[in-house]
Amino acid sequence: MTTTQNAVAKVDNSPAAMVQQYKPAFAELLPSHVNADTWVRLATGALRKNRDLAAAAQANPASFMAALSDAARLGLEPGTDQYYLTPRKARGGSEVLGIVGYQGIIELMYRAGAVSSIVAECVYAHDSFDYVPGADERPRHIIDWDAEDRGPLRLVYAYAIMRDGATSKVVVLNGAAIGKIRAASSSAKSDYSPWSTHTDAM
Repeated sequence: MTTTQNAVAKVDNSPAAMVQQYKPAFAELLPSHVNADTWVRLATGALRKNRDLAAAAQANPASFMAALSDAARLGLEPGTDQYYLTPRKARGGSEVLGIVGYQGIIELMYRAGAVSSIVAECVYAHDSFDYVPGADERPRHIIDWDAEDRGPLRLVYAYAIMRDGATSKVVVLNGAAIGKIRAASSSAKSDYSPWSTHTDAM
């Protein structure tokens, strides 16, 4: 084997090496408050933790890099509840789909500057929940913290408290509404979709 062939054989074409190689490009995309070294460590760490993700990234590096570029532009942490890196089957093989998680949405809202805090909760069958739109400013949600089982998921709700103390519109979704949103997700049927692995978060 020639010296050139040896050099080519030693080239690391793994997804983790690709992330390191394009670190300067990601650093340019990232907002100034996000540390590029930490961000890259999260991206490579996600590959180490999830073999299916690593395999999809190896099979379709373009989709992997596109997802990371999207996360970098948004300034969200890849492979976390802020920004999911989801392997899924695609025509001719597999690919990586980037999905902004609810923590990422909350982070973006905080950055916008008008929100003081955000409440996003799941209501289970054994919880007490009461909310009358137009009459109540915020829902009354009581949880029995001693209960071993709070029952199946019943509702989800969310609202924001603005910096001036006002409460945003309260959004409440029942099981049927959640099911329709899940059905509309192109990745929901994947075993690795956050709809399967992080159902409450979704």
